[in-house]
Amino acid sequence: MSVAGTSVIVAAAAVVTRAVIFDTALILAGLFLTLRHKLFQAMSPLMVSRIAKKSSNTLFHSYRKPPCAPGDVFDFCWVLFVRVKTDFPAISDDLVNSYHLLLSCVDYIYGNACIAKRTDLLNDSFKEGPEDLDKLTEPPCILDTLCREHDGIIAEVKSIREHWWKPHIKKFFEGNVRE
Repeated sequence: MSVAGTSVIVAAAAVVTRAVIFDTALILAGLFLTLRHKLFQAMSPLMVSRIAKKSSNTLFHSYRKPPCAPGDVFDFCWVLFVRVKTDFPAISDDLVNSYHLLLSCVDYIYGNACIAKRTDLLNDSFKEGPEDLDKLTEPPCILDTLCREHDGIIAEVKSIREHWWKPHIKKFFEGNVRE
């Protein structure tokens, strides 16, 4: 075969190869368009549902965390007590003063639950609390009852609450406590 014949064959092969590649590209493009069309058809109802859900959420639902349960309040009360106790070495070394600090913490949490009208957090069997939560203007104090029922010394508990507990809690609110 001559060189001219070989070049014609190579050129013809190149044309055929390009034609096959072009045809394959067209087929793939067609498949891609078909696939894209089918995906769009399948997703469009989902997109409408997503948009409708998004707008209804902004209209009807709040994204707030659900209220806490009594177990969450117990955990918070304990962690708050331990946190405050660690800041006062004079109290943390003394068992009686630590106990009185714990009673102050329980009184504080109870009072705030009453002010927030969270009756779901209050124990129904505890009858010493306020009768009508709607009339409260400040947190009720149950230290007398706690001391009477749980062997606390009321004068010491009130002293710890006024001189240690309240100022320290106030510092928590004024500062940025994250530890």
